[in-house]
Amino acid sequence: MNGNYCLNGVVFIANIQTTDIIPKRFHTRVDLQRMRVRVESNEELMSYFNPNNARDDVRSKFDEDVDSELLNFINTKLVLYNKLTAEATNAAFKRVWFNELYDHKVRGMI
Repeated sequence: MNGNYCLNGVVFIANIQTTDIIPKRFHTRVDLQRMRVRVESNEELMSYFNPNNARDDVRSKFDEDVDSELLNFINTKLVLYNKLTAEATNAAFKRVWFNELYDHKVRGMI
């Protein structure tokens, strides 16, 4: 990253993506932006960013909170995955999706 910072996250996300750490997919950018908003909305964490705290202490708290957000993100995706792979839900999910796609592509409906 080149050190640019933009409050809306555009430069932040562009810089992270140029490092090839993450895929350059739209949903990945959206997930990162949401995570960034949650982290930067954390009033407790933001209170650490002041001249009275050592940079290393602030960095430790920041790293801890980002790791917590990453774990939350993974758990959320895992819950969704578990729901969508449960036998009954998975069959219904695929049936509805297939029917809509088939009606659209083959029958010209929808």
